[in-house]
Amino acid sequence: MIQLNEEEMKLVKLISENCKTPADVTEKLKNLFAGTLHIFL
Repeated sequence: MIQLNEEEMKLVKLISENCKTPADVTEKLKNLFAGTLHIFL
């Protein structure tokens, strides 16, 4: 199993909130990634 530090576990909990399926998590991560790229542009 992957070992996550405390900060990473906080992120996991935030990201997985309101997600019911792995597809929900994937969609949220795609949106977060796009938002992150937008900041750099």
